[in-house]
Amino acid sequence: APVSHCNAAIREERWKLYWPGDETSLKKDSTRDNPSYLRGIVRPHWEMPLDRQLDPPSTLSQPAPRLFDLEKDPAETNDLAAAHPELVQSLLRKHDAWFSEVVAEWRQSRERILEHDRIYWRGRETPDPKTLFEDFWQWKFAVNKTDPRTANPLTLFRGFWNDGEED
Repeated sequence: APVSHCNAAIREERWKLYWPGDETSLKKDSTRDNPSYLRGIVRPHWEMPLDRQLDPPSTLSQPAPRLFDLEKDPAETNDLAAAHPELVQSLLRKHDAWFSEVVAEWRQSRERILEHDRIYWRGRETPDPKTLFEDFWQWKFAVNKTDPRTANPLTLFRGFWNDGEED
């Protein structure tokens, strides 16, 4: 899901407001993304529905934004946010208005994709989880060194299978 004020920037004339983001928000969720992708590379015609579980917006506090004067400081080395709080607030409001539109469009697009998946997978057999997660590197991070030969990956890893037809 998109994360506001994380690895984002907005420019207005000579000014740039930049949010660097925190490490947790920038980290890719490999546990969910990799198995289907990797199977698609090595198995012809491998298909997997989109993960329907939508994470809530991040509640992690993001680092404070940095303000740069690109005419005087094109290398962005001198943070002027404390010296120009009114400009920071103005750019922040513009960014937040834009970001609200992005999230709304993202949710609409995602719903269309999910509806397509629901129709496509209706009446089809769910892919075998043992095949999907076979040799999956994330097994080593499973709770209590779970044995991949006996554990059910559907209960260990998040995915489209966890929450039925609802989103």
